[in-house]
Amino acid sequence: MRSAERAPITWRGALARALRDTITYVAVIVGVISGYFGLKSTGDVSAFVLRVVAAVAVLAIVSRLVYGFFAELLEASRRELEIREDQVDVLIQEIADLRIGFDGWQSRYRGVIERLVDHQSLLYRERLELIVTIGLDDYADTILEKHVTTPTPYLFYRSLRPIAPRKTLIPPTYNDLGLKVDVESDSGMHLTPLPLAESPEGVRVLILFEPPARSDVHWSLGYRPVGLWEPLRRTGIDFLAWDARSPTGRPDDSTFTEFTVRFRFPPGATNIGVQEKNDVGTVERYAEGSWQCVSWRDDAPAGGRYEWTITMTAPDDEGDEQEHGSGGRPGDQETAADR
Repeated sequence: MRSAERAPITWRGALARALRDTITYVAVIVGVISGYFGLKSTGDVSAFVLRVVAAVAVLAIVSRLVYGFFAELLEASRRELEIREDQVDVLIQEIADLRIGFDGWQSRYRGVIERLVDHQSLLYRERLELIVTIGLDDYADTILEKHVTTPTPYLFYRSLRPIAPRKTLIPPTYNDLGLKVDVESDSGMHLTPLPLAESPEGVRVLILFEPPARSDVHWSLGYRPVGLWEPLRRTGIDFLAWDARSPTGRPDDSTFTEFTVRFRFPPGATNIGVQEKNDVGTVERYAEGSWQCVSWRDDAPAGGRYEWTITMTAPDDEGDEQEHGSGGRPGDQETAADR
């Protein structure tokens, strides 16, 4: 590291150094002037030559003085810039060290909060309806979760994992989802979503109830599942999984009392199908304008794991041979989990 103890830049110091470098030129001028007055009487030609020499010497000393001044000024500026660069490097390293420490403490705090949330996950019952819109491209894909949450007896917060692609090269982040929370009544209740954890397994979100809920709360959570249905549009088949088990792992601890999933397929899509792996629930087909819909419903959730196989031929691919085949085994493109 370069030393930071050098003298600060000043114009007086630069000028002093420039003057010191021009002393020799001053001595030359003095000698020339002395010779001039000593030889002035020797003739007009000699006097003229001495005048020319004196003028050139004066110009030389002035130019040397100016050059020396600015050269020293620039050198001093360069040294001070090096000192500032060293100071910036030190600050950057200190900030990096602080960031490492902060990230470590933040990870610990989030771990503690997750464990607290897991213990409170049984303090409510819930009816849930998922509206899964499969568009013609990633930008048209949306998820709307409609919740009716019943506290037992009160609820400060709850956690969930929004539906999103898993085991992808770049996992989606909290900000990628564009979460929007709405309360469907004038109860004075305010819900605030906060990021709890981000990992290859998905984003976990904490929903704060303000004030704490003591009766049924009708609320919805909307977001965009970035790239979720790209494999379905490309290959014609995909899989969706939803884990309704509580953190205890016991089936009787499920918080769900009713579970509905409505799949909305784009206009012009064909070969539409929705099949739950274990043949759980009932299926109903209907239309919403030009959108084709399949509703799946379980009136008595047992706190298990649901896996659906979804098939669809996108409008642009109708009649084309599917070269890519299956989108993978259930779990290869596992897309959701919730508590």
